[in-house]
Amino acid sequence: MGGAVAIHHDHKLIVHTRFSRAEAEALLGKQVRTKLAIDGVPAGALGQVMQIDEMEHDAFDLIVEWSVLVHGKRQHDWFSKDDYNQQLAEVEELSTNA
Repeated sequence: MGGAVAIHHDHKLIVHTRFSRAEAEALLGKQVRTKLAIDGVPAGALGQVMQIDEMEHDAFDLIVEWSVLVHGKRQHDWFSKDDYNQQLAEVEELSTNA
């Protein structure tokens, strides 16, 4: 099971659920699409889960590399489990065996 991090922000408690190692590794290579604009990346942009990052013991975030350039550079963003589920949609891989 992934971990959770509680953060106080503007007098509200925000909890970020993280991925377990197994959950994060299962998503490596997965194609995703943004549901909304994120950190300079336009809504609908494609990306790929390229790496996992251990934020605390057995609690991981995913690192997504976007297909679009932001200010001429390849953009990478970190996603907790909650952010991944709320902000990204998985893209079904097209079968080459038609």
